Amino acid sequence: EMFRGQLTRVLLASSFLLFLWSCSRLFSDNLTSFNFLTKVMGNTPITVESTIKKEVKSAEVHIAIAVCQSNLIKGKGFAEDDRQYRQIRVMFKSAAVLTSTVVRYSIITDSEEVYNQLTNIPSDWPAEYQTRLTFAPRRNLYNPPELGNLRDVFRPCASERLFLAQSFVDEDAVIYTDSDSYFMQPPEHLWDLFRNFDIRQVAGVTPHLYHYTPPFNK
Repeated sequence: EMFRGQLTRVLLASSFLLFLWSCSRLFSDNLTSFNFLTKVMGNTPITVESTIKKEVKSAEVHIAIAVCQSNLIKGKGFAEDDRQYRQIRVMFKSAAVLTSTVVRYSIITDSEEVYNQLTNIPSDWPAEYQTRLTFAPRRNLYNPPELGNLRDVFRPCASERLFLAQSFVDEDAVIYTDSDSYFMQPPEHLWDLFRNFDIRQVAGVTPHLYHYTPPFNK
């Protein structure tokens, strides 16, 4: 019994040391990106380069986000301190500082004002970072009347995330991210992960919470 207890303590100590070693490697490999993310919420100019090794296979990463004026109070554009606006600014900055290719953002929106505000975010960045992001509006929203009940699950424009395959029929591939996402590794790593999918991989689907809560479950 005493031997078993000593063995347990040795295993726990070994596991803890392995954990510390893994953390040291993680912070060492990602030091620059961590330093950047400490600044990203403010207006500090981007002045650092990522030290993460980038194995780029794709010439361009295509990401879609849904940002709608109908979501905002009184239908107005973003205020500078708006939560979603600040989240998107962080997402754009993290993508720009970590990528070694071009990240193309398709912005699903019902407002030209909102689109212009978002595409203006990189305007005060150094030129080398501005060129890493490109933007395009996506206005050909998929809106069949028979799917009106699904559109009630979210706000009308934001529900476009449910119909990306129908809205992006002209694209071979696109990754959707919520506006509160940001990158800790180059976006192309995520792109290449999905690009390497074959017939053995599938995407999981599960019912949304709103399917079980009033008034959507009637």
